[in-house]
Amino acid sequence: MSEKKETLKSQNENKIILVGNPNVGKSVIFNLLTGRYAIVSNYPGTTVEVSRGRTKISNTYFTVIDTPGISDFFGRTEDQRVTRDILLDNPQAIVIHIIDAKNLSRGLALNFLLCELGLKQVVVLNMMDEANDRGIYIDIKKLSEILGVPVVGMIATEHVGLHHLKESILKAVPGKYSIFYGEDVEKLIKEIEKSLPDTFFRKRGLALFLAGSTDQLYEISKKISGSDAKKIESIWEQLQSSISEPISYLITKSQIEHAQNIAISVSTRGKAEGGRIQNFFSRLTLYPVSGSLIAIFMLVILYVVVGKFGAGFLVDIFEKKLFGKLINPACLQIFKHTPEIIRDFFVGEYGIITMAITYGIGIILPITTMFFLFFGVLEDCGYLPRLAFLTDRILKSVGLTGKSILPLVLGLGCGTMATLTTRILDTKKEKIIATVLLAVAIPCSAQLGVVLGILGSISALALAVWLATILIIMIIVGSALNLIIKGESMFSMEIPPLRIPDIRNIGMKTGRRVVWYLKEALPLFVLGTVILFTMDRTNLLSALVKLFSPVVNAMGLPVEMSKVFVMGFLRRDYGAAGMYSLFDRGILNPEQTVVSATVLTLFVPCIAQFFVMIKERGMITAIFIFIFAVIIAFFTGFLLSAILTISSLF
Repeated sequence: MSEKKETLKSQNENKIILVGNPNVGKSVIFNLLTGRYAIVSNYPGTTVEVSRGRTKISNTYFTVIDTPGISDFFGRTEDQRVTRDILLDNPQAIVIHIIDAKNLSRGLALNFLLCELGLKQVVVLNMMDEANDRGIYIDIKKLSEILGVPVVGMIATEHVGLHHLKESILKAVPGKYSIFYGEDVEKLIKEIEKSLPDTFFRKRGLALFLAGSTDQLYEISKKISGSDAKKIESIWEQLQSSISEPISYLITKSQIEHAQNIAISVSTRGKAEGGRIQNFFSRLTLYPVSGSLIAIFMLVILYVVVGKFGAGFLVDIFEKKLFGKLINPACLQIFKHTPEIIRDFFVGEYGIITMAITYGIGIILPITTMFFLFFGVLEDCGYLPRLAFLTDRILKSVGLTGKSILPLVLGLGCGTMATLTTRILDTKKEKIIATVLLAVAIPCSAQLGVVLGILGSISALALAVWLATILIIMIIVGSALNLIIKGESMFSMEIPPLRIPDIRNIGMKTGRRVVWYLKEALPLFVLGTVILFTMDRTNLLSALVKLFSPVVNAMGLPVEMSKVFVMGFLRRDYGAAGMYSLFDRGILNPEQTVVSATVLTLFVPCIAQFFVMIKERGMITAIFIFIFAVIIAFFTGFLLSAILTISSLF
């Protein structure tokens, strides 16, 4: 295994790059080519996941790179920029362009730039069975002649066409198809070509790449060694100012027209042979009423699978039984006779084993695994785009898109894991807003269960006041951030047909993502625990409790709540348990309990989530969110306390 990893790191090895629109089966083909030997990592400087594996075809070894699904190469989203940069960094790689056979024109629109760049490629028409079921038949030989590259028909989930694909990879050649984009765009392309050096790419392709990249033009120009970035930008600005329509629109429009014409010329339509039941359910998921009911049902299942089964049943087995009764007691015996500081460092209240490893593996790992598994099912069956479509309009008001519903719902199970999954969102603006809302307004299961139990025992009114306050804060914060943060919340997603999930594909994707979690997130728990241990030994934790006491008293709460808030930062369930104890002992009256529950929900995220925020959004942004959460929580606490005192609701 180590030898295989070493070979995988070789920079001189032949490379295969998989590209295509979302939901075309890239991950299935990646798994078929690479098997289990795959590495999942972030592309440098981004939070976008890129999978790398290794395959052997004939006597040649290849590194296989699976890029994110995209709609074009012009860099409007982080996924598009990552795919673009991977192609620019690997001019001699073989590109496997995977197209959904049911939506040939959409895939072809993406292929034209690959042809213009002169990249060696193979086109894969995947899901040929689903196309045939819908009466779509494609002349593969004719399409190959038009594009000038090998074209392979596949049913990847059934391994149909895999042998032909491997043979075609060894025969990959640059495409020959070229488009006339109109006088204005062609003039720009020729002018940009004059400022480009000789590279492995065709100058026309690079010029087209730059012409359509709009705000990314200067950045891409700098990546091309020997190009005059400022001159290229000036040429582009002069032409754009002289025409009314955006250049990127003109390019995309021409590509779509040519793609539709080719698709018509190579396709024939016959009688649909099957898929009636799937089509029926597919339509149901998109109608407003039935689609909303199905979406609610799916979100309930997500919460049950992740929040109840994962965060409840599995965590109970891992944390309480495996760690609580076996691992931690055994480790306590091992460190029993060591010096106190060493014993506390490993198995104390803030010990590496008793806190970091127990928290990271005993609590978060089961939740993470269940989410990845459920997410894989939604991804593989084609329901994920439907869920995003139905919730998009609602979330637009707070600067988010339909995709954001998954991290937000997951936050009800675990805020730490939900923050990690914000990387599925397309733009930086969406990722920041979702991260803030997860930190400020979404209670994790550890808090939610206790809060619902306590407030429900007081009255339905107490529960309603808490819920209404949290929702109002969520809407206000989201709307404000939507106005403050520059950029658009982009939502562009093809609605693929529903299909039966492939268990092997889901299993392999879930396994890779779990390994990624253990490598990327678990070390953050260890780091956070070391910091807590240090703060405890130097009495900084006690100082924080004293610091919060005047603020807590000003909200009309007992001084004991100061420690509860601090403990809530260490672990949210610690804070929730502390509040329950005060309520159970009669120290908190109903009014104080509602205020305490509200402030605790809005208060800063737990330390594990905070470190994930640093990793995903950066130190400055994470600190800003931390301070913002403190201000919002205490201000809301003051206001709510005053309102409840005046109104005498309880």
